Amino acid sequence: APVVSAAKGKKGKWVWRPKCPTLDHDLRTTSASMILKWFDYNDALGRSKSGVIDSGCSRHMTGNMSNLFDFEELNGGYVAFRGNPKGGKISGKEKIKTGKLDFEDVYFVKELKFNLLSVSQMCDEKNRVLFTDTECLVLTPDFKLPDESQVL
Repeated sequence: APVVSAAKGKKGKWVWRPKCPTLDHDLRTTSASMILKWFDYNDALGRSKSGVIDSGCSRHMTGNMSNLFDFEELNGGYVAFRGNPKGGKISGKEKIKTGKLDFEDVYFVKELKFNLLSVSQMCDEKNRVLFTDTECLVLTPDFKLPDESQVL
């Protein structure tokens, strides 16, 4: 698996840069295009964790209870994955702290083997997410480009 680290760039800019080639997928179907970026990071307690930043995932999710802070049990229904509409049961939610970014309202789905971080949910929280060939940039709401004229 690739090793990726989180590094702070300009104010409010968080960059995951691979230390070796990334395991990425660009899925194209007739109705959707999704981008997945695999990354490894250290949480707020310094533990090594893995995850996927997923443009097709509607909510942040994890299958590892130790990732969650202030866990709240709930009966949240099911999430679809692996072609199964009841691929995983949502049995709780709370927060993942990475030491760089905190992710709110993360669903606990024990069937997952790694963290799924939703691009849509990050954007709902007013962040911006940019995928390149080699990295994924998560820009906080207060991040300003040095030259706005470079944006199409």
